[in-house]
Amino acid sequence: MNYSTHRSRRSSGTASCLVILATAVVFTSCGMGAANLEDEFARQIEAQIEDERRCVEVGNAQSPTSAFSSRIIPGVPGGEWHRRLEEAGLGSTEMDGYWQYFRLNELGRASVEQGLPWDSRGETYYSFKLCYARPVLKEIISYTEPADLFGHVVITVRYAITMEGFPEWATADLHRQIKRDLAQVTEPYVGEVIFVKTNKGWALDTSSRPYVRIAGSGLF
Repeated sequence: MNYSTHRSRRSSGTASCLVILATAVVFTSCGMGAANLEDEFARQIEAQIEDERRCVEVGNAQSPTSAFSSRIIPGVPGGEWHRRLEEAGLGSTEMDGYWQYFRLNELGRASVEQGLPWDSRGETYYSFKLCYARPVLKEIISYTEPADLFGHVVITVRYAITMEGFPEWATADLHRQIKRDLAQVTEPYVGEVIFVKTNKGWALDTSSRPYVRIAGSGLF
C-alpha cells in the first residue's frame, strides 16, 4: 500500500473521530447522553404547546347567555357566520329589522371561552371564542449536530405537530381555519425550533416558539 494514501486515510479517520468526540463532549457536558436528547426536546416542545387551544371568534357580548348581533344591510350578504353556527347546532338566530341576533345554546356555551372585558358606552362587553382542538406533538423528525450561533452552542430541531380533540360540530364547512386544522390530522404541520446549550442543559429558545401560526383573513 502506498504510504501517503494510507496516511491520508488514517488522517481522515482521525479527523472524523475528533468530530464525533467533540460532539460527544458537547452532549455529555450537559449531563445528558445523546440517546436522551430526543426525549428532552419532545418534553420541552410539549410543555410549550400543552395549554394552546385552537379557537375561532364568535363575536362580542356581555355574557355567554347574551345575544350576539350583526347588522344586515339590504342587498349585501350578511349574517353568514351566525347562520353557520346555527346549522352546526350551537345556537339559534332571529331577525329584528336590519339586525340579526344569535344566541348560544347549552352546547355552544359549553364550547366558548370568554376573553378580556372592554367597555362601550358605560357597559362591559367580552369577546367570545369557540374552541375546538389542540395541537399535539406527533414526532421529532430530526435534529442537527451542535453548532455555534453568535457565540452560543445551538441545535436545530425539526418536528411535526398534529391536531386532536375535535368536537362533532367542528367541521370543514364551518370555518376556513377549522378546515386547515382538520387537514393537519393527516398532513401534520412541520416546523423548526432552536435549542440553546446552557449550564443546566439544553433550553428551548422562546423566540422560536413551536406552532406559531397566523390564520388567514376571512371566515370561509
